[in-house]
Amino acid sequence: MLQILRTYDVYVISGLALLAIIELIWLLSLNIRLSSFIKNYRQVIKGRKGEDLEDMLSSYLGKVEDNVERITDFEERMKKIEKRTELSIQKVGIVRYNAFSEMGSDQSFSLALLDQNDDGFVITGIFSRDDTVTYAKPIERGTSRYPLSAEEIQAIDRAKKRGI
Repeated sequence: MLQILRTYDVYVISGLALLAIIELIWLLSLNIRLSSFIKNYRQVIKGRKGEDLEDMLSSYLGKVEDNVERITDFEERMKKIEKRTELSIQKVGIVRYNAFSEMGSDQSFSLALLDQNDDGFVITGIFSRDDTVTYAKPIERGTSRYPLSAEEIQAIDRAKKRGI
């Protein structure tokens, strides 16, 4: 065995030197990665004395779980609000007109107030010299079971066009 080592000693020494160089490069690489990890670790725990990474992660996980619960609560509340807003007045249309030709200005009006589903009502006010008559008609899906005047239909159409 010694005879073989003496014969090939240059090759053995060269191989061992090559392995030593590879190990040195590997060690330097690990050292650089470790330094980077330590730097990042110090940034994470900066200002936290007496607290290790495990305690910090546990604390953050607790906060995340609390936030998930809050977000779920907000989502439920948002659904309720959206449900309510479907029934709120969202579309408004008004038409002013002169109901009687002998009257000088557009004092009469039809006002349509509709929700998201085009349900609501139209209010009409007819102005004359002696008095003003005001009445309302229910609107379901954009129409009424009562006869509508041209101005009321126009007010409903305007409301539908101005909807969200």
